[in-house]
Amino acid sequence: MSFDRVAVFYDRLARLVFGPKWTNVQLEPVKHLATAEHVLILGGGSGQILEHLPEVAQITYLEASAKMIALAQKKGHSNVRFVQTDFLKWHTETKFDAIYCPFFLDCFSKQELQRVTAKIENALLPEGILHIIDFQRSTGWHNALINVMYLFFKYTAGVSGRKLLPFKRLLSAQGFQLIDDKSFFQGWIFYSRFKKR
Repeated sequence: MSFDRVAVFYDRLARLVFGPKWTNVQLEPVKHLATAEHVLILGGGSGQILEHLPEVAQITYLEASAKMIALAQKKGHSNVRFVQTDFLKWHTETKFDAIYCPFFLDCFSKQELQRVTAKIENALLPEGILHIIDFQRSTGWHNALINVMYLFFKYTAGVSGRKLLPFKRLLSAQGFQLIDDKSFFQGWIFYSRFKKR
């Protein structure tokens, strides 16, 4: 899975679909991530959020797309370690007090997602917080658009996910506790924070 083929126009496409509010949604986690010392960003794409995080934070930026990383490296944050790899193949002993998944979990099949969330749990410090921005089922029009996006990214990026999964319920079953939840675009997009039980 790699977003190399869509990296050049991904942000423009997102703004076309979601409009001017898209940037505000993407930056919603900043005020919470700004207090973390060690942040892991999974699938951060072109790295827009890096321009808004404080320089004191130590950030590990994991992204499978070399072209997305090249875009993110231009954002100017001095304390970022860029890692180009598949998260499921990545190994680290580092523990993080914040892990941020921006539209990352929706790329995986249910079987893969269980492995992803288990790996996230292992990488979090005991008091660490998991931050997620992603889609959830909403209106009929939104659900139809999700199906189109899955088809598009299946062929352009090789995502293995085929349908939108109930992320919050699956995370709860995995042992995470929801501590904060906010929705946008008539409930179509959510930003949630979780801690380990």
